[in-house]
Amino acid sequence: MDIRRLLWRGLGGLMPAIRHRPLRGEITVRGLRRAATAQIDEHGVAHISADNDRDLHFAAGFVCAHDRLFQLELWRRYFAGRLAETFGELQVPTTLGTFGGGFRLSSVDHLHRLLGFREWARASLSACAEEVQVALEASAAGINAYLDTARSRLPIELRVLGLSPEQFSAVDLMMYLKGMAFALNVSWRATIANGRLQAALGAGGDHLDQRRMNELLLSSSGADAMGVTGGAGTEVLGSLGALLDAAAKLRGGAGGAGGSNAWVISGAHTASGAPLLANDTHLNLLTPAAVWEVALSTPGHHVAGGALPGTGLVLIGRNQQVAWGMTLGMAHDTDLYWEQLRGPDRVEDACGETAISCRGRADWERVTVTPCEIAVRGSKTKRITLRSTPRGPLISDAVTSRATSLALSMRWTGMAATPDADAIYRLNRAATVQQACQAASLVACPALSFVFATKAGEIGYQLAGLFPVRRGGAAILPRAAWDPDGEWTGFVPFGSLPAATNPAEGFIVSANDALARNDSPHTLAAFYDPPHRARRIRDVIVGRIRRATKLRASDCAALQVDDLSLQAQVLVEKVLKPVCHRLTLPASGAARWMLAEMLAWDFRASSSSRPAAIFHVFYQCLLWRGLRARLGDELFRQLFEVANSRSFVVENLLISSDSAWFGGSAEKARLISVALADAESELDVLLGPDPSRWTWGRLHRSSFPHALGKLPIVGRLFGISPFPAGGSPMTVNQHAYSFGSPFATGVGPAFRHIADLASPEVGGTAVPPGNCGNPASAHATDQVALWREGRLKRHPFASPSRLAATVRLLPPPR
Repeated sequence: MDIRRLLWRGLGGLMPAIRHRPLRGEITVRGLRRAATAQIDEHGVAHISADNDRDLHFAAGFVCAHDRLFQLELWRRYFAGRLAETFGELQVPTTLGTFGGGFRLSSVDHLHRLLGFREWARASLSACAEEVQVALEASAAGINAYLDTARSRLPIELRVLGLSPEQFSAVDLMMYLKGMAFALNVSWRATIANGRLQAALGAGGDHLDQRRMNELLLSSSGADAMGVTGGAGTEVLGSLGALLDAAAKLRGGAGGAGGSNAWVISGAHTASGAPLLANDTHLNLLTPAAVWEVALSTPGHHVAGGALPGTGLVLIGRNQQVAWGMTLGMAHDTDLYWEQLRGPDRVEDACGETAISCRGRADWERVTVTPCEIAVRGSKTKRITLRSTPRGPLISDAVTSRATSLALSMRWTGMAATPDADAIYRLNRAATVQQACQAASLVACPALSFVFATKAGEIGYQLAGLFPVRRGGAAILPRAAWDPDGEWTGFVPFGSLPAATNPAEGFIVSANDALARNDSPHTLAAFYDPPHRARRIRDVIVGRIRRATKLRASDCAALQVDDLSLQAQVLVEKVLKPVCHRLTLPASGAARWMLAEMLAWDFRASSSSRPAAIFHVFYQCLLWRGLRARLGDELFRQLFEVANSRSFVVENLLISSDSAWFGGSAEKARLISVALADAESELDVLLGPDPSRWTWGRLHRSSFPHALGKLPIVGRLFGISPFPAGGSPMTVNQHAYSFGSPFATGVGPAFRHIADLASPEVGGTAVPPGNCGNPASAHATDQVALWREGRLKRHPFASPSRLAATVRLLPPPR
C-alpha cells in the first residue's frame, strides 16, 4: 500500500464523516419513477439497468454524482467562469512568458465568460431532439437527487473549499460538452502562435527571416495579418497566448500536444472471424479521469464504455450491434480577426456607456456590449463588460485595456446552437455502420474521426464535424476583420467529408494524421499530427496480414503500448548518419559514445532505455540551438505547445539539404556537434554524472494531478506521485510533454478500449487512475498498475465477473 492510501486510512479513522461510503442496499430517491438497479463491479464500474430511458439517465446521474461530484462541480465553475468565486484571486503561472508571473483567476474567468460556454450550451440544448433533452434533464435530476441525500457527507475536496454545490441543470451538462470541445481546439492556439511568429520574423522585411517564417509556418502562404506585426498587435498575441496556457494548466496536466489512436480490422483478418476495434484517447492525465466508465441497460438497449461524467452519454464504447472509437479530426474550425475599433458613438449601450463600432466589410458595425460581474472570493466583485462583434467575442478584452483601438475577435464553430448531444445519443443506439454515420452527421465540434465495427461484420470510417468554407480560402494567421476573403460562406457538406465502408485492404487506421484528407477540395485541417503513429499501426497490421497471422484482441492491446519511435528512426538515419563524418566531438567526454548509442539504438522508447534518454535530450538541445536563439524562449515554447504538427515541419527542415534554420550539411554538423555537448551537460545535471543511470524513465515521468494537489499539507492526499513512463510524443503509446517543461508527461492514454465483435467477453478497457473520483475510495487509483503494464480489465459490456456492491434505487411510495 502506498503512502497516499496509508494517509487516507489514517485520516478516515480520525474523520469518519469523510470516509468513502460505497453505494449499496436500497435507497429511496425522490424524482425516480420506476425502480433502477446499479451493480458495482470489482473496479467500481456501475452496471445500471432501468425499465425506461428516463429513469436510466436519472440513475446514471445519481451514481455518477456519488463517484464524481467534486469533478462535476469543478467543471461547472471552470467553464462558467466562476473560478475566482471559488478560489479567490490566485495567480496562475504560465510557462509561455513573463506576464507578471502569470494571470489572476478572474482573467481566466473573463476569457470563459467571453467565450460564452453557458449561453451556447443553452441554445444547443434547445436544438436537441426532445428525447435527448429529456435524457439530460433526467441526468441532472439524478445528480440533484444524490445531492439531497448526501449534503452531510460531501466529498473531502468540497469540504476543504467550503463549497456546497447548487442544483445542476441540463444546461450545465451541455456546457461540459461545449467546454470539452473547446479544450480540444488546436486551431486558434496555433493561429496565435503563427501570428506571433509573423510578428517576430516578418516585420523587418529581411529576406532570410521571411524565409525562416515561411519554413516554420504550417504552410508557406496564408492571409496577411493586416500589417499588425509589432507594438500593440504583438503584445495582444503574446498576452492571449500566455492566458491560454494558464487556462489549460487549470484544467490539469503538465502540458504537451496530445492525440489519439483508433483502428478497426475486418473479420477476414482476425482470429475470431469478427471485426476488432481498438481506441485509445490521449487526453490530459488527471485525477479524476476525464471519462466515467459505465454500462447502461433498458429492455432492448445495452451500451457500455467511457461516458462524459454526469451525462449518461457514452462517448467511446459499444452496444449490442456496433462498437465505435474516435480521434480528434484536427479541424481548422476557428478564425481570429484583427478588429479596428472606432468610438465613441453618441448612442449609449446597455451598460450606459457610449457605444463603439468596429470596421466591417461594408461599413462600420456596432459592437454588442453586455454587463457582467465576476464574484471574487475574499474580495470585491469585479465588474466587466463582454464585447462582441458580428464575427464573435473580443477575446483580447481578457488581457488588454478596453481603451485600445485594436482588438482580436474569434469565430468558432462551437459558437452556435449545435446538437452534439444528439449525435452521441443516437450513436449509443446505432445498429449499423450507416446508422452510426447518420449519428455522426450531427457532430459540430470538435470535429472527430470515427471508426466503426458491427456484429454483422462491417467496418467503417467517417470524418464528422463543421468545417468552415471561407471566401478566400483558409488562413493560418489572424486576418483583418474587414477583409472579405475571411468571410465564412458555409460549411463543407457532410457527404463530401472523407468516409469509407469495408475497404478492400480490410482495416482502417486513424491517428490525427492527414492521410484521409488529401483528396478533399476543401481545407479541412491545417494542424494535423505527424504520420509516425498512424504509420507504425499500419506497419504492424499489414505485417500480420502478409504473414497470414490472424489478429487477436491481445495483439491490439500490445500495439496500444508499442513504444517504437519512427520519429527517432527517421532523424537518426536521415539527419545524424549523413553528417557523422563531419562532426567535431571532443576526444574525451561522453559525446562520442552518446552518438554511438543513438546509432546502434533499436528505437524503442522504453522507460529503461538509455539511448531513448540520450536521443530526446539531444533533440531538445538541437532545437534549442537551432531555433530558440532567434525566436526567444516564449515563442519557441508556444510554437511547440499547441500541436505536434510543428514538430513534423521541423523534422523535414532537419532532413532538408538547405534549410534557412539548419543550413546545409556543414552547418547541421556544427549544430549537432554543439547539441551533443549540450545534451551531455544537460543529462549530467538532470540525472547525475553516472551514465548507467541515464534511463528514459528517470527523465520521462507521468502522474495524475488533482486540482487540489498543490495545497499545503493536505495536497499530498490528492493526485498520484510521478512514476517512470515509456513512450514519447510520437509513439503509439503516446506520452507527450511540453517543450517548455520537459520531460514530465501531461498527455497520455486516458482511456483504452478494445472490442471483439464476436464476444463481449473478449477485449477490455482501462480508465486511469480509476473510475471513482473520491480520493478515499479503493477505486480511485486501482487501475494505475494495469494501465502502466498495458493490461486491460474486463469490458463493462460483459456481465460483471465479481460484484463489489449492489444498490437498488426506489421511487418514493405513492
